[in-house]
Amino acid sequence: MTHPAAPERTEGHLADLYFRLQEACRQAVRRGAPQRALVLSRRATVAARATRRPDLLHRAATSRSMVLLELGQVRDAEKGLREVVLESADNEVICRAAFYLASSLRRQRRMSRALFFARKAADKAEELEDPVWQARCHNLLGNIQMNQGQLDEALVNYQEALCIWRGLPGDHRFATAIVLDNIGYCQTLEKRLDDGITTISEALELALEIGDRRTEAECRQDLAHAHLLAGRPEEARGHAEAALTLAEAAGFRDILQNSIYILGEVAALEGDDAARDAYFARLQSFFPEFPYLRDFLRMFDLSDILTFH
Repeated sequence: MTHPAAPERTEGHLADLYFRLQEACRQAVRRGAPQRALVLSRRATVAARATRRPDLLHRAATSRSMVLLELGQVRDAEKGLREVVLESADNEVICRAAFYLASSLRRQRRMSRALFFARKAADKAEELEDPVWQARCHNLLGNIQMNQGQLDEALVNYQEALCIWRGLPGDHRFATAIVLDNIGYCQTLEKRLDDGITTISEALELALEIGDRRTEAECRQDLAHAHLLAGRPEEARGHAEAALTLAEAAGFRDILQNSIYILGEVAALEGDDAARDAYFARLQSFFPEFPYLRDFLRMFDLSDILTFH
């Protein structure tokens, strides 16, 4: 008995499959499920390759980078994006690639190159007249300026991003929470601790409303840092432990490391040397190339000068 042959997948069917996988990937990121998003981004890449369409391969590269950034794999997130910026003829794709490349470079502390690509992304967003990407680029430029210690300039960009998000129709709580957290953390770095805690708490409420675990974890990390700087170890510990639990469950490597460090400083503030040493020893395990990190952290409190974004 013969069976009818399976219908051949056309380029159109594969393209439709790619876009469905890409959207599912994006939603997984919004839910704070980066491991699931990584699986979906890999499937989307396979579908894009099957179409043999360069534009979909370029889009797949930017989606992969987005997911890797969520996972804290910042070096891997950089791969392939320069080629997309150079080869693509689609301004939206160029904008996305330049944006994620700048994000990766920023988190590697390669600020001059990050600023170059962030400005390129912002220029493309202006050409597109796309308020969503304009807002995202303002937020990214604010991040770079915050990392460079240019807090006044950063706040201008963050406020511009917030104004755009709040003026757009639809539900933009995901993006609004991210910008509010950045504003609050900038206020914290300016030692406006009460203002920072209030703003970050507003961001945390939004993240909890929509179930965004990544932003929740980042808000809790930032609240822990603010309370630590304010000399309130009990409040700092509660948020840092919550951030640590979220980071362990979802694989947020950067937040995991930051939360362990904060908990070590909380223990030091409380005079619990055994707990301090245990946390710093755990942090040391992430950095075998710096064998004296634990001893250094035992001797010097860096919580007043570190930036966790």
